[in-house]
Amino acid sequence: MRQKIVVLGYGPVGRSVVEHLQMQSDQTDIWVAQRHRPESLPDGVRFVACDSQNLASVQAACAGATQIVLAIGFAYDRAIWIEQWPRAMAHVLQAAEETGARLVFVDNLYMYGPQRTALVETMPLTDHGAKPAVRAAITRQWMAAHQSGKVRVAALRAPDFYGPWGCSIPPRRFGAGGFGQGQARHADHRSRPKA
Repeated sequence: MRQKIVVLGYGPVGRSVVEHLQMQSDQTDIWVAQRHRPESLPDGVRFVACDSQNLASVQAACAGATQIVLAIGFAYDRAIWIEQWPRAMAHVLQAAEETGARLVFVDNLYMYGPQRTALVETMPLTDHGAKPAVRAAITRQWMAAHQSGKVRVAALRAPDFYGPWGCSIPPRRFGAGGFGQGQARHADHRSRPKA
């Protein structure tokens, strides 16, 4: 079955995801969705304009998707994060529910806040600090949608992104070997990696 994968955001992470998806399968239609068309897209990758702050725009961009990869990034500004992240997550979750698409969220570790011990998935989410609190709030949004059965969600968390375009961690290195293949497992705060 041919898949339609919509990658929301074509910054460093989105570009790496698209590159990985192209190497995986020729049975996949890859769409990049963001406000403005990138200067260049790889051959065969399509573009659709999408504003994550507008529900109808997100719904249109994700129509017919079998998988949505949430790889957007907002300006590193507390006020922007507070205003835009929860709305973007709500819109993407609604689009995923409506299409039945699996949502893969390329996430970071902010939701745990500053720690003095090793980070583990069972740590409680934090409300300390504006940016960690926002990331904790959107984590609660997707976890609630997943736990209720409305949306299948896999969160792929990495502490840092580095290298070409700012992201040289191939998705297979942080649990995304299933990008486009339906194999990435849901990883919420109670999951344990297999030994």
